[in-house]
Amino acid sequence: FFFFFIPLCTMARRPDDKPIQLPNTEQADGLLWRMQGNYKWAQTVLDVQIVVQFPVGTRGRNIDCKFTANSFRFGLKGKTPIFDGETDYTIKPKESTWSIDPDSGEVLIVLEKAVKHENWKSVIKGEGVIDFATSEEMGKKMLLEKFTAENPGFDFSGAKFNGSLPADPKNFCPGSREYN
Repeated sequence: FFFFFIPLCTMARRPDDKPIQLPNTEQADGLLWRMQGNYKWAQTVLDVQIVVQFPVGTRGRNIDCKFTANSFRFGLKGKTPIFDGETDYTIKPKESTWSIDPDSGEVLIVLEKAVKHENWKSVIKGEGVIDFATSEEMGKKMLLEKFTAENPGFDFSGAKFNGSLPADPKNFCPGSREYN
């Protein structure tokens, strides 16, 4: 009764501007999505977004969901949950949400990060951990997001990061403007 996403490849670029294949990913809505079995996930500086496909007609009353600071459970009532375990990092349970479109069966889960800019390696700790290249590309997208938010009026649309991420990207450029 679950639908599975078809793994795709995303083309990233090396410093020499040659494409790198990132398996099981897709670019959409400015995010790098990791395709993971019957769900896909992406992250921003502020949150982790997860898309799950349920059967058309599934309603909110059919969903079993519980958020805590360090774990979450999500699935259909009476069925084995899709997610049930410790999150990769701490979340804000009261700010974390989910919504479902009964016409399509698509569910969007948004886990609000307790600490901005943490680069998650998986949704549930140790399950479906992303590879180093995908982690780097997600981190670069978040760093660009941070620069864009901290510097309104500047156009970073053509910006590219060469090389590796800073050792501590969430504290990169101390003294820069705070944003939400």
